[in-house]
Amino acid sequence: MRLKFSYLLLLAVLLSAPKMADSQFYQGSYQEFGKSRVQYNGFSWKFHAYKRFRIYYSGLNEDIAVYTARTMHHYLSDAEEKLDYKFPEKLEVIVYESQQKFRQSNLGVSNDELSNIGGTTRIVGSKIFMYFEGDHQKFNENIKSAVYEVLLKHMFFGGDWKDQLKSTVNSGIPSWLEKGLINYFVKEWDQDIESRVKDLILTRKIDNFNDLSNEEKAYAGTAVWNYIAETHGKTIIPNIIYITRVTKNVERGFFSLLGMDFNKLTRNYIAFYRSRYILEYESQEEPKGNPVPLKNKKEAVYYGAKISPDGEKIAYVENRLGRYKVIILDTLSGDKTTVYSKESKLERLQDYSFPVLNWHPNGAAIAFFSEVKGELKLFTYRLSDKSFTEKRMKDMDKVLDFGYSHDGKKMVISAVLKGQSDLYLYDVISKNISKLTDDVFDDVNPQFVENSTKVVFASNRLSDTIYKVPEINFYDRKNDIFIYDLKERKRNYKYLERVTHTPYDNEIQPYELIEGKMVYLSDQNGIYNRFIAEKDSSIAFIDTSIHYKYTTSTAPQTNYVTSIRSHNLNKSKTAIYTIYQNNKFKFITEKINTDKVDILWNTTYIQKRLDRRKKIEARNNNGEAENDTIYLEEHKYQKEIVLIGDVQNSDNSTDSLGSDSTIVKEKWKPSKFTIYQPNFAKDFVLSQFDNNFLFPNYQPYSGPGSVYFNPGMNMLLKMGASDLFDDYKLLGGVRIPTSFNSGGEFLLMAEHLTNRVDHRLIFYRQKTVNTIGLYKWLTHDIRYRFSFPFSEVLSLRTTVNVRKDKQVFIPYSDNSLILDNNVGYNSGLKTELVFDNTIPMELNIRRGLRFKIFGEYLQNLGGNYEPTFNFGIDFRHYTRIKRNFIWVNRFAAATSLGERKLLYYMGGVDNWVLRSSPDFDQSIEVDPSQNFGFQTIATPMRGFIQNIRNGNSFALYNTELRLPVFSFFSTYPIKSEMIKHFQIVAFGDVGVAWTGPHPFHPDNFFNTQVIEDKPVTINIDNLREPIIGGFGFGARTKVWGYFIRFDVAWGIEDFELNKAIPYLSLSKDI
Repeated sequence: MRLKFSYLLLLAVLLSAPKMADSQFYQGSYQEFGKSRVQYNGFSWKFHAYKRFRIYYSGLNEDIAVYTARTMHHYLSDAEEKLDYKFPEKLEVIVYESQQKFRQSNLGVSNDELSNIGGTTRIVGSKIFMYFEGDHQKFNENIKSAVYEVLLKHMFFGGDWKDQLKSTVNSGIPSWLEKGLINYFVKEWDQDIESRVKDLILTRKIDNFNDLSNEEKAYAGTAVWNYIAETHGKTIIPNIIYITRVTKNVERGFFSLLGMDFNKLTRNYIAFYRSRYILEYESQEEPKGNPVPLKNKKEAVYYGAKISPDGEKIAYVENRLGRYKVIILDTLSGDKTTVYSKESKLERLQDYSFPVLNWHPNGAAIAFFSEVKGELKLFTYRLSDKSFTEKRMKDMDKVLDFGYSHDGKKMVISAVLKGQSDLYLYDVISKNISKLTDDVFDDVNPQFVENSTKVVFASNRLSDTIYKVPEINFYDRKNDIFIYDLKERKRNYKYLERVTHTPYDNEIQPYELIEGKMVYLSDQNGIYNRFIAEKDSSIAFIDTSIHYKYTTSTAPQTNYVTSIRSHNLNKSKTAIYTIYQNNKFKFITEKINTDKVDILWNTTYIQKRLDRRKKIEARNNNGEAENDTIYLEEHKYQKEIVLIGDVQNSDNSTDSLGSDSTIVKEKWKPSKFTIYQPNFAKDFVLSQFDNNFLFPNYQPYSGPGSVYFNPGMNMLLKMGASDLFDDYKLLGGVRIPTSFNSGGEFLLMAEHLTNRVDHRLIFYRQKTVNTIGLYKWLTHDIRYRFSFPFSEVLSLRTTVNVRKDKQVFIPYSDNSLILDNNVGYNSGLKTELVFDNTIPMELNIRRGLRFKIFGEYLQNLGGNYEPTFNFGIDFRHYTRIKRNFIWVNRFAAATSLGERKLLYYMGGVDNWVLRSSPDFDQSIEVDPSQNFGFQTIATPMRGFIQNIRNGNSFALYNTELRLPVFSFFSTYPIKSEMIKHFQIVAFGDVGVAWTGPHPFHPDNFFNTQVIEDKPVTINIDNLREPIIGGFGFGARTKVWGYFIRFDVAWGIEDFELNKAIPYLSLSKDI
């Protein structure tokens, strides 16, 4: 009966954890997982050197590097003036031609160091990156954001090592408030912030701050700083930043300068916006039309909605943390069909610029462009037979938008190539591509009009004439609507028809409604509404014939309370548009006509800008303006006109020598490029006291009476360095013992990550001291690992190593002097399959799946050449119950085979400090018939001390509930690290370690008791239960930068409840 029950219990352990993961069990539950960057394309880096910065770029994208340089000059000086802080170093600016290229780089990649319980101090330095997505407005925002971010981080953290170490715990300002501050400096306020903050305020979602996503918290942060600027003036913000920098506490800045703590500030800014938006709501309308049934999935973003020509189907993109799907919805039946899906769910900078969809004019197929493994591809999906065709687009880096001609034979495409977004004409049948525009201006949202003889598009170009390649300069212009006559494409001078000319408004996504009339989106009133443009004609003059003058009038068609994110119009004049309202994405369809609204209500922020602009224009038009003065942003400036490249006479026409004196303003020229050569700089510094090993490794087994060596509290030092692009990394570390009998460690590591296959070389030295047997082990290990990533979350890793172990006996008596030291040499080969798609939510809280399956071969190089074969699995699954309350399940198992095996000691926890005495169970003997060469621990098995079970095989199941109490229930941001990260945990462990085929086999040494009474030896079945369990509860928090765990557990052995054992440890949980 006992055996049957035990088999059922073991089976339940094996089957109840199908979802968890890690690697070899060198050091208990510690495993190296981590994600990978996949290099599908290589980089050939060059740079332009300037006085304040260097601009790095790859390949032939020199134009975008030159534009970045000109823009950096503008924004860097502006940011330094606003922050009253001059950046003391030369900035390293890295420009990628697209976000997909950036994802292939190693920039910012760091190892998943679970053992780092003291936190890592990043050298903030002067390295920033950005990428071009075909839109100079967004690119300017990227540059400006990067400038402010590096300045603020340098202000908060400093560039000196001493400043860095002081800033290990925090910078004094929460990350969401820091992001909000950067957004405020970059945008101040715009239609996107207006819509998102309005939705948070009116739905009262902002009242429960800790329920917000990281993106929503950043919007809230922007709202805080804008409220401060509007109520106390913009000039007070640099003063708040200065006090935060000095005191490392932003709340002191608020209290000192605003006279309110953060809780009061929170109440005030929410009430401020709520009263504003309630007033605006009375003058605006709810979106009209027919809502499309769309069930929003958590953390999903919906975009790219296109309605079929017959209006019966809708194609759109669903993107959940980077994993995107192209979905077709049948509006009649409600059926959804996923026609394409790609990528993995990861927490990163998400790219919502692709896929780009559109329906074929006959409605029988849908085409979309997507970026797959570093390549741009055109996919066509036929609805009738559900077939796919794909074509690689070699002459483009990225597609932003496209439209079909009325007969479906041609496409007009807005695409990016070499840092430019231009228009292309693509022949669907012949596959030929011809360029329509070729300059630095952005040409986006193209659509055929007037029976496919012309193309309407949005652009930030200065003129309606294309006649020469303009100079690369800083452009901060919004889009207008233009029409391109395809008859002009072969002419040197191409004349465009300008539809709108609004320097302060941004117009996008034009569609032809009927001939001579088109609809588009404009942010004229502060959020995007639909407008209509109507072409009219009048007689200009008459000679031998009548000459007409064409004019275009525009008017709003909607006055919505929220912004229209995108819209699409089919040939039957049915539109679909996307909005974000009530915390949801919504698709709404509507039959479009030429109706207009009488009044378009300006949002408050736009009205204030209009009033300020009128005030400035009035000042510039009065008498004061005639005295060579001008008002800009309420400041008075002296006018100075300088013609670049011209020679100007100075006021003193002759100098003391009587010769002419001139001042020459030379034309700005980019510097010459230089080929990048790798050079190393400090990456991080880590210093802490802990009881962890510097590098995980098996310990040598010394025979009967051997115990597992646990390092005491020691000083750990690590320092990392890397090249500019993190392609080459160096790491050095040392564990300094606090006593002579606690051993020490030394580590050197080098990584080469340039290509798709990653390489790592490690040299490791360890000394352990056995105070019972009075001997020490000296271990030297050299390892080489190469890793091949199949994707960002799945990789295959192979390691080869050579190891030397030397046992040195400590001379303490005459007998010990005659003992010879033992030296052993081993080589090894190990292969691991690693999967990790977990998403960190906060410290010690994550969600997702990670696992590792491994096989290892160790070969003794001396004596009997005894081999060791180790196989194991480690699966870990993190399930979010609600918000940051999670349920963790882990199943780990391993076995060691061969003539010389690995011994597993089960019991205790990782990094156990203030251990109970004894902490190792000497009553559980090791099977003397087995030849063990190495030893390690199988943890956590709470409720017991180490060695409650042992053997060459083990299986272990852990389950935990983790609840960050205060952050879960609090509706306000939490300032204290200790309170914010305080977690309570309930857990249960079930496990077994054994020798032989399985735990209940007679060959399992634990199942037999040996009684020797010479000359008689008796073997007795002990009838003890090999499987053990434990349960309990605990608490975790972060104190002085250290993550501390305290658990109390009761062990269950032979179905009896043992006395509770407390555990204090310094490590994160599984």
